[in-house]
Amino acid sequence: MLTPGHIATSYLIVEGARNIGVNLNNEQILLIILSRNVLDVDFLVGLFNGKKGELHHQNITHTPVGALIVGLLLVFIFQINVILAALIFLSLFIHLFLDDLSHILSVLKIYKKNGETQINWFWPITKYPDRKVMTSNKEILKYYLTKAWLIASLEIICIAIALFYFYYEYSDFFWQEV
Repeated sequence: MLTPGHIATSYLIVEGARNIGVNLNNEQILLIILSRNVLDVDFLVGLFNGKKGELHHQNITHTPVGALIVGLLLVFIFQINVILAALIFLSLFIHLFLDDLSHILSVLKIYKKNGETQINWFWPITKYPDRKVMTSNKEILKYYLTKAWLIASLEIICIAIALFYFYYEYSDFFWQEV
């Protein structure tokens, strides 16, 4: 999943929590959204260490162990409460799930595309599989929009729903007179 989809789905987690009565201020909402995307910081590191494109999924941040470490760091740095910590951990692990969605759907025989796993769920016990990966971001975007259309469509739907919720939540702000 691309960054806009991760932002949208993390916002949907926020709205889901609010719908069941969890009170979140703007700083907490932003922390949940940013924590979701911190796993992709390795994308920027890849510009320097050569792990571009799909290869950034082969860093520790794209493993459950890495997500756990990132979550614990955020909990200790920001001294957050249990509910916010749970939402951050949920957000981090859903990031991994969504990055591996094409593989999961192909294993479940829902999606016929040969989706290679993007996440090493059992790292450090298992190594990343040796396979040809796309290293050009342009190549990945083209593949994503033309061949992984189901996943791209699901991402667009999530973005649309998140925008709807955001507008609904903040429509008074947008329509107030200046």
